[in-house]
Amino acid sequence: MRKFSRTLRSVSWLLCVSIGVLTGWNRKFDQKLCALPQDDQRGRTFKVNTQVARQVVEIAQEVQKREKVLRVQNVTELLIQRYGLNLCRQTVQEILIANDFLQVRTRSMRPRYYQSLCQRIPNGLFACDGGEMKVNLGCKKLKYNLELGLDVGTFCHTAFAITPTENADAVVDVLEQHRRKWGNPLGAVFDHGTANLSEAVTTYLDRHGIDAVPAGPANPKGNGSGETAIGQLKEALGEICIDMTDEDSIAHSVLTMLVGLYVRMRNKLALRNPRPTPFEQMQTSASEHERSLEKQRLKAHKKSREKTDKNIKKVDRIHWIIKFHGLNPEPAALKRAKQTIQCYDITAIAEAEKLFLKAINRQSDRCNLPYFFGILRNVEQDLDDQRYRDYCRKKYEYNQLLENERKEQKRKNDEPSVEGLVGLAWSVLNIKFQSIKQYAVQRCKTRLKELLNNKKYVGPVWKKFQDTIGAQKNLDLKQKEKLATFIDELFKQTAGGSGLAGLSQI
Repeated sequence: MRKFSRTLRSVSWLLCVSIGVLTGWNRKFDQKLCALPQDDQRGRTFKVNTQVARQVVEIAQEVQKREKVLRVQNVTELLIQRYGLNLCRQTVQEILIANDFLQVRTRSMRPRYYQSLCQRIPNGLFACDGGEMKVNLGCKKLKYNLELGLDVGTFCHTAFAITPTENADAVVDVLEQHRRKWGNPLGAVFDHGTANLSEAVTTYLDRHGIDAVPAGPANPKGNGSGETAIGQLKEALGEICIDMTDEDSIAHSVLTMLVGLYVRMRNKLALRNPRPTPFEQMQTSASEHERSLEKQRLKAHKKSREKTDKNIKKVDRIHWIIKFHGLNPEPAALKRAKQTIQCYDITAIAEAEKLFLKAINRQSDRCNLPYFFGILRNVEQDLDDQRYRDYCRKKYEYNQLLENERKEQKRKNDEPSVEGLVGLAWSVLNIKFQSIKQYAVQRCKTRLKELLNNKKYVGPVWKKFQDTIGAQKNLDLKQKEKLATFIDELFKQTAGGSGLAGLSQI
């Protein structure tokens, strides 16, 4: 019975969500399912104040009470309908987060390598990537490794090699094919595989003056051109099935023929219109000045990826964890750990160490690097969420907005004004005790000096004093003249000028 009730509640919740989403869609399309124009309100935004925050909170409470599920889109639409407030989705979301209506879930992409590495000249950056190719011979399945090379700037496929397994010789073979046909590229990008970073490949690149630009661990976007090329090739060839008896030689020859066919045909298709085809782009030569600029840009990119003192401290923490807990990771796992930990904050690493120690004290089989990095990832996510939550609360939290308004109002009240000085001066004239009157006169001088310090020209201030004294309806002419004479003396003593000339003619 309990299971049935839980299922019923889940179905009810999903039904409410679906109805809410469909209702929102219904407002954006007409009867013929054509999209209705939406006013983007560009250039008409305004600053969020306490009243706006209170209105958002009230509507959020109403929506949450009625629908049980709070959606930012519903709150935004109700603000437009009820108050005419056209706030963007991000602003409404930040106000709701600041007032504890929504949970924070930030997303952080780590690491980021490839965004600034796109080449602009032919044969500038060479990309190499490998993939597993399968050939079915009757009931037998054969697997080969395909290393495919291409130019990043033009997407021209320039070389390939087929080997039984992934090895350094295949990578060198692809580089050599490209170099013989198109010359030396400025740099070569590939993932962190053992074959790509082997001594043979490194020696070959150094011998021909080619810069190695590794894409980073677990970062397919870093070598996006190579990954795309392999994916498109597999999609174009599909499943290869050959029912013949001569196994290895036939499979190898057929696969070589198909890959060669694909490379030739792919180079005849433009990557983006109206650009020329990759083959035509590769035939255009770049000037020595352009090549030297690209060479400098590659060196600057590599230099920006070098380890800093901050990253060295993070790597030292990983070595300390391994030594303290007596871990014995494989060389590849250790290398991956040193590269991955550089993408996290030192604060998160320190907190993860404490939690890791507590975890292994409760259960000793958790003492391994994957478990530590799982804790570290969760701690980093919590820190990111907390930072964003603090940002939203500092900016849009209702009580904070009220406090800011109080401070602003207090600041305005503390600032000297012409009206306040006129009232203060009249109060001083009515004081009978000489000691108190002297203190009040000094106070008037101080306030008048503060007022004149904030003004660039004295003339408009004189005019405003004239208008203010003349507008006093509770004073007769003699009282106004007396007040004007007193303020004129204050001006002479404070500003050192001629006072309020002509003020006695009010």
